[in-house]
Amino acid sequence: MNIEPGMFSQLLEQQKRQGQPSTVAVRSVLDIISQLRGNPRALDMADLKTFIQVAVASCQDLSLLDYARLLRPYSKSISELAQALYPIAPNAAELVVALLDVSVYPQTRETEMREVLVSCGYSRNDIDQALRLNYPKTVIVQANRPWQDMDITVGEGEKAVIQYVSGWWFISPQLPRCDANGGPRRIQLPDYALPGYPEGGLVGRINKQAFWVGSHGETPAGLTGQLQLCPNDDLPGSYGVGLADNIGSLTVRVTLKRR
Repeated sequence: MNIEPGMFSQLLEQQKRQGQPSTVAVRSVLDIISQLRGNPRALDMADLKTFIQVAVASCQDLSLLDYARLLRPYSKSISELAQALYPIAPNAAELVVALLDVSVYPQTRETEMREVLVSCGYSRNDIDQALRLNYPKTVIVQANRPWQDMDITVGEGEKAVIQYVSGWWFISPQLPRCDANGGPRRIQLPDYALPGYPEGGLVGRINKQAFWVGSHGETPAGLTGQLQLCPNDDLPGSYGVGLADNIGSLTVRVTLKRR
């Protein structure tokens, strides 16, 4: 038998009259209800949905993430929690952010998250966008190729966060190997990918505007379009053999986020 909304509402009001902050009041009521159920820290999905409906009306200062964190200990699965939170989630992307929070379900794989969003009733486009914005893509950047298309599009109001993962490359037989931070020399020659930054470092470009990445970077504000990456080297071969004597590759993780 499901808990009636009136009981949730009455218990919440009692807690609030005692001067409890919303988070404490909500947690106290959840504890009381789960104990009445005879199964501490576990509620079924119908109860979770009912509680959300009542709590949102009484505790308007709590966010979607607050509710995800508060309800996590009482939910039996990510699917049940997601369906309970669905009515108050502005969109699929924000629901995924809440579910992936470190104190909720941070280890959820992309395939499982897709199934969860399908069960909530989101459209395929909404789901694709939500996963695109919350799950990183791992790519390989080759040392001997110029601007390489990563098959990642940065949209309006978004940024790409680029993180070096592993790998080394040699930019010249005369220089030691380096990672995404590049070597000690800062090259000012105009035909380098990004003059004034370390030779051999990882650089990015969108719509022909280059920017420094190194071991960790992000796309500058206002840039939208296809993300490209490459080593900071003499790309056209204006000062020697260019990329022809380069060896190696870097593994990079790219995550799209809202600004």
